[in-house]
Amino acid sequence: MWKGNGVKYVNNMTLMKLINLSSDNLVGEIRSEITKLVGLVGLNFSINDNLSGSIPQYIDHMNSLNFSRNQLTGSIPTSLSELSFLGVLNLSHNNLSARIPSSNKLLTFNELSYMLN
Repeated sequence: MWKGNGVKYVNNMTLMKLINLSSDNLVGEIRSEITKLVGLVGLNFSINDNLSGSIPQYIDHMNSLNFSRNQLTGSIPTSLSELSFLGVLNLSHNNLSARIPSSNKLLTFNELSYMLN
């Protein structure tokens, strides 16, 4: 992962481990297809003030998720409660409305992870 360097991937998308699209002025919704990248373990979509829509529902193999400081709406996916290796979770400063999924795995994250929703 190289922030700021353009890299074109055509055939080997399974080699992607981390996607950092923070502060890139993204507009629109996060496409659910991004969750189909098998080798992907981290997503950072933070600080894209015009990124809207919901968090993709089937994020079941991530260990780092940062969707903070966007205009995301809807519920926090229940699939987050099943992530065994989630080490970073930041959903703060969005317009998320539903309850935080209950799980012993998510108890390690403090209220700052969900602030201002």
